[in-house]
Amino acid sequence: MGVTLVVVHYRTRGPLSRLLASLRAARPAPIREIVIVNNSGEPLDDLAATSGLPTRILSPGKNLGYARGVNLGIRAATEEDVLILNPDVQVTAGAAIAVMLASIAVVALAFYAIATLSDIRRGVRNVTDRVSALTQRVDDVAKQVSHV
Repeated sequence: MGVTLVVVHYRTRGPLSRLLASLRAARPAPIREIVIVNNSGEPLDDLAATSGLPTRILSPGKNLGYARGVNLGIRAATEEDVLILNPDVQVTAGAAIAVMLASIAVVALAFYAIATLSDIRRGVRNVTDRVSALTQRVDDVAKQVSHV
Protein backbone atom coordinates (compact mmCIF):
# COMPACT_ATOMS: atom_id res chain seq x y z
CA MET A 1 0.00 0.00 0.00
CA GLY A 2 1.48 3.32 -1.05
CA VAL A 3 0.53 6.97 -0.92
CA THR A 4 0.97 9.82 -3.37
CA LEU A 5 1.60 13.13 -1.62
CA VAL A 6 0.05 16.09 -3.46
CA VAL A 7 1.26 19.63 -2.75
CA VAL A 8 -0.11 22.73 -4.50
CA HIS A 9 2.59 25.39 -4.80
CA TYR A 10 2.09 29.09 -5.48
CA ARG A 11 5.04 31.28 -4.56
CA THR A 12 5.87 29.13 -1.54
CA ARG A 13 9.41 28.06 -2.41
CA GLY A 14 10.76 28.48 1.15
CA PRO A 15 7.97 26.57 2.88
CA LEU A 16 7.99 23.91 0.13
CA SER A 17 11.73 23.45 0.62
CA ARG A 18 11.19 22.96 4.38
CA LEU A 19 8.36 20.47 3.73
CA LEU A 20 10.58 18.42 1.43
CA ALA A 21 13.43 18.54 3.99
CA SER A 22 11.07 17.32 6.71
CA LEU A 23 9.97 14.44 4.46
CA ARG A 24 13.62 13.48 3.87
CA ALA A 25 14.22 13.46 7.62
CA ALA A 26 10.98 11.67 8.61
CA ARG A 27 11.06 9.14 5.76
CA PRO A 28 7.33 8.33 5.99
CA ALA A 29 7.09 4.70 4.86
CA PRO A 30 3.80 4.82 2.97
CA ILE A 31 4.67 7.82 0.75
CA ARG A 32 5.84 6.48 -2.61
CA GLU A 33 5.82 9.69 -4.66
CA ILE A 34 5.34 13.42 -4.44
CA VAL A 35 3.32 15.39 -6.98
CA ILE A 36 3.85 19.14 -6.84
CA VAL A 37 1.36 21.27 -8.76
CA ASN A 38 3.36 24.37 -9.66
CA ASN A 39 0.72 27.10 -9.96
CA SER A 40 3.33 29.89 -10.02
CA GLY A 41 5.49 28.50 -12.81
CA GLU A 42 8.79 29.19 -11.05
CA PRO A 43 11.58 26.60 -11.46
CA LEU A 44 11.36 23.84 -8.85
CA ASP A 45 13.49 21.12 -10.43
CA ASP A 46 16.26 21.67 -7.89
CA LEU A 47 13.86 21.06 -5.01
CA ALA A 48 12.40 17.97 -6.66
CA ALA A 49 15.88 16.53 -7.24
CA THR A 50 16.72 16.72 -3.53
CA SER A 51 13.37 15.51 -2.14
CA GLY A 52 14.57 11.97 -1.48
CA LEU A 53 11.43 10.52 -3.08
CA PRO A 54 10.26 10.25 -6.68
CA THR A 55 8.89 13.72 -7.35
CA ARG A 56 6.96 15.04 -10.32
CA ILE A 57 6.22 18.67 -10.97
CA LEU A 58 3.05 19.47 -12.86
CA SER A 59 3.10 22.89 -14.49
CA PRO A 60 -0.38 23.85 -15.68
CA GLY A 61 0.92 27.11 -17.17
CA LYS A 62 -1.26 29.31 -14.98
CA ASN A 63 -2.57 29.59 -11.46
CA LEU A 64 -5.41 27.08 -11.30
CA GLY A 65 -6.21 27.94 -7.70
CA TYR A 66 -5.94 25.55 -4.80
CA ALA A 67 -8.93 23.26 -5.43
CA ARG A 68 -8.27 22.78 -9.14
CA GLY A 69 -4.58 22.26 -8.36
CA VAL A 70 -5.48 19.55 -5.86
CA ASN A 71 -7.74 17.88 -8.42
CA LEU A 72 -4.95 17.96 -11.02
CA GLY A 73 -2.55 16.40 -8.52
CA ILE A 74 -5.03 13.68 -7.57
CA ARG A 75 -5.61 12.79 -11.23
CA ALA A 76 -1.84 12.51 -11.72
CA ALA A 77 -1.33 10.27 -8.67
CA THR A 78 -0.05 6.77 -9.34
CA GLU A 79 -0.94 5.38 -5.91
CA GLU A 80 -4.44 4.47 -4.76
CA ASP A 81 -4.22 6.64 -1.65
CA VAL A 82 -3.52 10.37 -1.76
CA LEU A 83 -2.41 12.66 1.05
CA ILE A 84 -2.81 16.39 0.38
CA LEU A 85 -0.54 18.76 2.29
CA ASN A 86 -0.03 22.49 2.17
CA PRO A 87 3.56 23.50 1.45
CA ASP A 88 3.92 25.15 4.87
CA VAL A 89 3.48 21.82 6.70
CA GLN A 90 6.44 19.99 8.17
CA VAL A 91 6.19 16.23 8.64
CA THR A 92 7.54 14.39 11.66
CA ALA A 93 8.23 10.65 11.93
CA GLY A 94 4.96 8.71 12.04
CA ALA A 95 2.83 11.74 11.18
CA ALA A 96 1.84 10.63 7.67
CA ILE A 97 0.78 7.23 8.95
CA ALA A 98 -1.22 8.80 11.78
CA VAL A 99 -3.02 11.08 9.31
CA MET A 100 -3.80 8.10 7.07
CA LEU A 101 -5.20 6.07 9.99
CA ALA A 102 -7.37 8.99 11.07
CA SER A 103 -8.62 9.52 7.51
CA ILE A 104 -9.51 5.87 7.09
CA ALA A 105 -11.33 5.89 10.43
CA VAL A 106 -13.34 8.97 9.40
CA VAL A 107 -14.33 7.32 6.12
CA ALA A 108 -15.37 4.15 7.95
CA LEU A 109 -17.53 6.19 10.33
CA ALA A 110 -19.04 8.06 7.40
CA PHE A 111 -20.09 4.75 5.80
CA TYR A 112 -21.88 3.82 9.01
CA ALA A 113 -23.53 7.22 9.29
CA ILE A 114 -24.66 7.33 5.66
CA ALA A 115 -26.06 3.80 5.65
CA THR A 116 -29.70 4.24 6.62
CA LEU A 117 -31.80 1.35 7.82
CA SER A 118 -33.32 0.92 4.34
CA ASP A 119 -29.83 0.91 2.79
CA ILE A 120 -28.77 -1.77 5.21
CA ARG A 121 -31.88 -3.84 4.42
CA ARG A 122 -31.21 -3.52 0.68
CA GLY A 123 -27.48 -4.07 0.70
CA VAL A 124 -25.93 -5.22 3.94
CA ARG A 125 -23.26 -7.03 1.99
CA ASN A 126 -22.21 -3.88 0.12
CA VAL A 127 -21.88 -1.79 3.30
CA THR A 128 -20.20 -4.68 5.11
CA ASP A 129 -17.75 -5.22 2.25
CA ARG A 130 -16.78 -1.55 2.21
CA VAL A 131 -16.25 -1.43 5.96
CA SER A 132 -14.29 -4.72 5.80
CA ALA A 133 -12.02 -3.24 3.10
CA LEU A 134 -11.45 -0.12 5.21
CA THR A 135 -10.70 -2.26 8.25
CA GLN A 136 -8.14 -4.21 6.23
CA ARG A 137 -6.49 -0.96 5.15
CA VAL A 138 -6.32 0.21 8.77
CA ASP A 139 -4.63 -3.10 9.63
CA ASP A 140 -2.17 -2.67 6.73
CA VAL A 141 -1.25 0.85 7.84
CA ALA A 142 -0.95 -0.28 11.46
CA LYS A 143 1.56 -2.93 10.38
CA GLN A 144 3.60 -0.19 8.70
CA VAL A 145 3.51 1.85 11.91
CA SER A 146 5.23 -1.00 13.73
CA HIS A 147 8.13 -0.74 11.23
CA VAL A 148 8.66 3.01 11.65
